[in-house]
Amino acid sequence: MVYRLKGWAYQLEVASKEAQVANQFKSEFLANISHELRTPLNGIIGSLQLIIDGFCDTREEEIDFLKQANNSAIHLLRIIDDILDICKIESRTLSMTFENVNIIKLLQETIDSFQEEIRKKSLFLKINISEPSIIVDADSAKLKQVFANVISNAIKFTETGSINISTSLEYNGSIVSENTNYLPENHSQKQNQVLVIIEDTGIGINPEQQDKLFQPFVMVDGTKTRKFGGNGLGLAISRSLMEMMNGSITLYSEGVDRGTTVDITMPITEIQLPQENIKFKQKLN
Repeated sequence: MVYRLKGWAYQLEVASKEAQVANQFKSEFLANISHELRTPLNGIIGSLQLIIDGFCDTREEEIDFLKQANNSAIHLLRIIDDILDICKIESRTLSMTFENVNIIKLLQETIDSFQEEIRKKSLFLKINISEPSIIVDADSAKLKQVFANVISNAIKFTETGSINISTSLEYNGSIVSENTNYLPENHSQKQNQVLVIIEDTGIGINPEQQDKLFQPFVMVDGTKTRKFGGNGLGLAISRSLMEMMNGSITLYSEGVDRGTTVDITMPITEIQLPQENIKFKQKLN
């Protein structure tokens, strides 16, 4: 009985410490999210107040302030959407609509939506997406959300340098080619996947802290979070979404100021290969 009581006491102590750490993480998250919510709200209120008080001399100046208010409102909506998503994920009430999605087209559309932000920061964007049309079974909006989260982070945490985005095909966990123009017959019955790699030359992160980035409410470095912005939910949401779509997302960095690489993997449903203007299509089991 004494032995069992000691075991229970130890388990209670561990549970208590875990609860304290979780509460600390959530307290830090709430403090940070309060700041993140106030920033766009102040932008909206400030821009509209200037127009209402008649400080704009021209119609063009009013439109500029309205655009600033609109951008702040969109940013605020994204924060709220993230909070709602993580709540639905934790309560297991998040729903998905699966369909055939051309992951290459979806990735290119997401990249195009960030071209202006990349240009403003004078970053070099290198894209190596030469694969044909690749079809995956996924929720199109949720998969695009994952791409947007990762690319947004790459831009946010990279002050100078480049962002490299590439894709490759994997067969049974082995990369066959990054620029494939064919589908080997002997791989047709194996585990076939598409790998999306998003690499930046940004601030990086210590290897021992990398897994924490995928935990909700966890801020690895509060000072950097406040400097660069963000609510700390993007990667946590992305991992949950990828798991729900039978995919995966992993992150690797050699250390601080050494850049970051994120790998996003999805099972392939179908590949469409152009060859001499003839579309070749092969179903994958």
